[in-house]
Amino acid sequence: MADGSAPYPIVSGNSLCFRLGGRRAWVKSDGSPSRDAFVLRMNHDTDGLSVSLGTVTNGEAASKILSKTYAVWWLIVGEIRTVGSGFARPVDVIQDADDHGIIAGLPPSDVDLLLAENIAKELSLRAHCCWPTDAASYTPEPILK
Repeated sequence: MADGSAPYPIVSGNSLCFRLGGRRAWVKSDGSPSRDAFVLRMNHDTDGLSVSLGTVTNGEAASKILSKTYAVWWLIVGEIRTVGSGFARPVDVIQDADDHGIIAGLPPSDVDLLLAENIAKELSLRAHCCWPTDAASYTPEPILK
């Protein structure tokens, strides 16, 4: 950590983390995520994909973090780790603040597009919509802060 304090402990495999749908194109008509929600964006996601965790314990709280949020999905950290098993770089969730972490170890799409898309698809299949709560009849409209 930049301030010299001890890093956060390893995130338990039973922990939940929340991926925020900050782009309309990431949200399918049923509220589930497209795989693009889990692909590293070039020149943007240099460390990994942001997730909310720790002091953020539900979709409603997570939905208030970005200025525009179209959906929030929860994932189990242990399931994220299984997606990365067998790859040269293990995929993991690393906590870096009280309410934030990253999905680390994802391949950049400009280096290995096929692998990046395959992992993103697997992550999207493990993500469950938790905000808004009525995802079955969901039309993406942002919540503005």
